[in-house]
Amino acid sequence: MEDLIGIVNNIISSINNAAVANYGATTDSNFQVKLNEIDEEAGIGAKVQVLLAGPTLDKLKENGSVLYPDKSDDDMFTFISIKVKGSPQEAIDTIQGLIAAFGIPLEMLDQFGELKFHAGDGEILIGFKAGETPYAAMAKQFTIGSQVFGDGSQDISVDLSFNLGTTFSDMLDDTPVLEHLLKGMSIHGKSHVHEKTRETLVNVLAEKKDVLEPIISTVPFLMPLLLFKRVDGVLELQVTDEMKEQIKNKVSEVAAPALMSLKEAFAMGKAAGLPLEMIQPILELVQNIFGGEVDINIFASSGYRIIFRLPGLDQAIGEFLAA
Repeated sequence: MEDLIGIVNNIISSINNAAVANYGATTDSNFQVKLNEIDEEAGIGAKVQVLLAGPTLDKLKENGSVLYPDKSDDDMFTFISIKVKGSPQEAIDTIQGLIAAFGIPLEMLDQFGELKFHAGDGEILIGFKAGETPYAAMAKQFTIGSQVFGDGSQDISVDLSFNLGTTFSDMLDDTPVLEHLLKGMSIHGKSHVHEKTRETLVNVLAEKKDVLEPIISTVPFLMPLLLFKRVDGVLELQVTDEMKEQIKNKVSEVAAPALMSLKEAFAMGKAAGLPLEMIQPILELVQNIFGGEVDINIFASSGYRIIFRLPGLDQAIGEFLAA
């Protein structure tokens, strides 16, 4: 683990220490692997973005100004945006009441930074800005400075998303969960980066190939992929009804519970005597306020963003509690 941390620090230092003039041209990549055709924004999904510079990064930082209007560009801060049903302020009051009921001492966070809640338009924002502490100083060693990527006029970013062609609401019928998953899914990667960034990654990884051998052997396509200046294309696979039956038969031999419907899985969980008393207030909170999306943003010059789309989760939890 220490070796891996050192490699990450080495990569980031190499990027931060490169002269702006050396970054030169940018290159775009856009690739998809699809199982059947789906709407990537409609179903369950997750997206991870590394935002190195550009208008999108600036806009997200500006959104954080609602919580921390006095923040500087180098401050480390994070905010979570949660879409809610009904009144955002009532949702915040409910969350804070639940935190108090569990006896969680939020005042302990004051020694590390500043926690804030904000009621937005159809969403709640929960933010935390790190103070000047040794922990923050250590974390800043692993941040990439956006200033090395030019004047900020274009987005320099890497996106990777995983998407399903179904929702939790769809899965509340009597159809096996596996069959819902086989409706369709996709992995979609996009990037717009400088060639120098790719070269830095390749050089550092090549120097540390002995340490990285376990990772490279697990993900053998990683190094060859980085050698390409750009990757474009779509690999689309079509699953016929006959193929679905073959997959279901194979799965039934090795993992029969995967052929349960979601409602059957809920009933089995309840019958197994899960200790719901402790988590039921949290489940009820999600059922009552959750609007289907969580957006996590982390910034320290550059930014990282993780979006979870969970349409129908509130409905599924209601079904589980009623099972």
